[in-house]
Amino acid sequence: MKRRTSRTTGFTLLEVLIAVVVLAFGLLGVVAVFPAVIDVQRRSQDAVLGGSLAASAEALIGSSILESETVDWFDWDSLTAAEVRRFPPREVLSNSRAISVVGIEPGAAPGQPDVATLDFQWDALDVDENGDLVLGGEQAAVPFQLNAMGIPLANQTLPEIAFPVAQRLLPDEASGDTPRYVWDLLARRVDIGIGLAFDDERSEVEVPVTRLPEFPIELMVIVRPIDRGIRVPVGLTLRDTLRGYRLEQDPSGAIVRNNLTDAESRFPVSTLESDLATPQPGARLSDPSRYSLPILGRRVGQAPTEPVTRFVFGDGPKQVDFRQRGFGPDAVAVNTRNAQRELAKVGQIFVSDRGIVHRVTRVSNDADNDDVVRIEFEPPITPGWRQIVFTPQVPADIRVIRTR
Repeated sequence: MKRRTSRTTGFTLLEVLIAVVVLAFGLLGVVAVFPAVIDVQRRSQDAVLGGSLAASAEALIGSSILESETVDWFDWDSLTAAEVRRFPPREVLSNSRAISVVGIEPGAAPGQPDVATLDFQWDALDVDENGDLVLGGEQAAVPFQLNAMGIPLANQTLPEIAFPVAQRLLPDEASGDTPRYVWDLLARRVDIGIGLAFDDERSEVEVPVTRLPEFPIELMVIVRPIDRGIRVPVGLTLRDTLRGYRLEQDPSGAIVRNNLTDAESRFPVSTLESDLATPQPGARLSDPSRYSLPILGRRVGQAPTEPVTRFVFGDGPKQVDFRQRGFGPDAVAVNTRNAQRELAKVGQIFVSDRGIVHRVTRVSNDADNDDVVRIEFEPPITPGWRQIVFTPQVPADIRVIRTR
């Protein structure tokens, strides 16, 4: 009878190496999925939390600007008793000669009101060296004294209304949470069919400056995620670093405000205006243009007669011309290709000069030309549009408020 012997076999070194290589490729594939999953999770969180915080910002603006009846904005020492007048914030908005006004010409005759040319497009507010948004001030003037016929005798510079970074951080300080978002504000006048139109499209309208308050104002509230990767100096919180000061207790027990240095302070959102593709998280430089302003895209060419459902870049004539700070003397051109890249993000939100919020649903490249990019969005833009507004970062939410 033959004796059966058992033989144990193992893996050769070559087989082990092949298995390790195959496993490594598999792990690389899994790791590559993580950033995409994290990005989707972050956007989902922004959609939920950002929408809630956008409602809070909308309520804050409504109560502090639109509903406030009397606020002392003037330096009373510079005015006589007869000139003393209280300006509600909404009156500063309605009288501003900077919102949707592209030019002012003198009246046709002495004593006649000046004539303003309106384009009804969104205007970004000024940004100071601290990243605070500023409305009014030297950028606008209002009729201050009127004669019996309602004609202005003199113009008074508008009081300056500032929206400091500390007020725009979300969640707010009372919540005790670390800030994750910041809101920005743009404004425009709404065409209500008065004035002398330049052409059939009503692209620009001439009205006496005394009629400016008759136009409703729309405010665009953009809630944006704060830059990731901002370095917080030792001993400070992120909120301290972003608002530029910290609150401390002096020996008497009183709370005092100590301003931080430029090296300790950061902007909530910032980018190089010359190259939107190379952001500097929190860079707080002496030039306030480093604050990441919304991008204003102006339509190029004839007004479309059909609803627009997509933009095509890199194929044929340019459709949109990109600017920051508006289209006046302070306009700052941005790199067109980089601006297109910021717009070409699924989930990106932009607003047209019709006051409608649109969301990018699909981005695709041409099969024969990688330089051609198609950006599809919903809902369609109505015919005759002239402007779109968006931010370099995908915002958490955008709300549009119209004054009564």
